[in-house]
Amino acid sequence: MELQSQVIRDIHDHLQDDESKFIFGNRLMYSITGNRSYLQVIIDKLPEAKWLKAEIEHSEENFIFGAGTRCRDLYYLAPDKWAGIIDNDETKWGKEFSGGVTIVPPKELYAHPHAKVFLSVRRNLLRYQDEIVRQLTDMGIAPQRIVRV
Repeated sequence: MELQSQVIRDIHDHLQDDESKFIFGNRLMYSITGNRSYLQVIIDKLPEAKWLKAEIEHSEENFIFGAGTRCRDLYYLAPDKWAGIIDNDETKWGKEFSGGVTIVPPKELYAHPHAKVFLSVRRNLLRYQDEIVRQLTDMGIAPQRIVRV
């Protein structure tokens, strides 16, 4: 245990700037505790996260499209601002994601004509974003209501 502590201190001491030390410390605490708030403070400092939060906050109704691993990260940017989570996978429909937000089929958007839809697609699956955008626009959802995350 003492050796691990020394290795961690050595890594920390070799970091060149305060921002790197901040990220390292919070990521380490997340690894030790599993408490997501440590990750959230890192994410909240990112310019992209600030932009996304503003997009989410300035819309009355928000949906996330895609109930995969990226959905969780997007959800926690503003956990109280989601009307639902959309997914094409029927096996996920009706399941609660978090905080009472339910996963619903895309047709649910017909009942929410002014909602924004935030696409949560993993980086290695970005080719699916175009397909999802096409699906949503074919449903009559205006392109300006679709946010590519």
